[in-house]
Amino acid sequence: MEEKIFIPEKIKAHTGGRRYSTDALGKSGASVYIYDDMVLKTEKYSPEFDTQIKLYEWLGGKLPVPELIEWDIADGMSYMLTSRISGHNGCDKDMLDHPETLTELLAKGLKMLWDTDITGCPRENTYDVMLSQMKKRIDSAPASLEGICRENGFSDAYELFGYLDSHRPGYDPVFSHGDFCLPNIFFENNTVSGFIDIGNAGISDRYSDISDCLRSLRRNTDGTFGKVIDGFDPDMLFEKLGISPDREKIRFFDLIESVFF
Repeated sequence: MEEKIFIPEKIKAHTGGRRYSTDALGKSGASVYIYDDMVLKTEKYSPEFDTQIKLYEWLGGKLPVPELIEWDIADGMSYMLTSRISGHNGCDKDMLDHPETLTELLAKGLKMLWDTDITGCPRENTYDVMLSQMKKRIDSAPASLEGICRENGFSDAYELFGYLDSHRPGYDPVFSHGDFCLPNIFFENNTVSGFIDIGNAGISDRYSDISDCLRSLRRNTDGTFGKVIDGFDPDMLFEKLGISPDREKIRFFDLIESVFF
């Protein structure tokens, strides 16, 4: 039975009474409704939504991302209707069972992002921005982060924050996906068919994407999400990218990520 949801008239003009399914993937807390050729995302409104709309409009024609069809704000909720990307994502069994192909395609996807001209991009996720968001998260519930901090050798979240603030690596700005994980990258006919969930995209250091990708490869193959693939080495990604890993940057971004998830 389909969930009954309120849909503003602007959105309903496109969706009508069409059938949909819901998507349980993702960490944003948003509700996602999937139609045959469209996707509706709704969540509590925040000013960040305005930036997301500008980002989708700016990205049009630059990368294979969903087309922004319609959007609205009603009763404190935001609604974004986009086209649906074709293909299958990196969590697909056929992709995970072929690590050479998967890491090669992921590397191609990263290079597509990084080759994008960043002139006029409406968002930049600098280290100042990331650490400011991290500080707000810590201030809201420092006790809840004690376990994560101890696991990483810090007495508390404020010591972790101080360490990251004083150990900022060099900044290498590119266009970054913002959540470059396997469910968000789609493939078709042995190529990258599109990127989804780009609401946090913007200018950032390229290792923001690399660390997300490595973490996702690891968790999707080491049993964290139920599937174990023996011998899958996420570091194959560096071979496909043609670069040597910067472990200090990977740790920097992993530690920031640990505070949020």
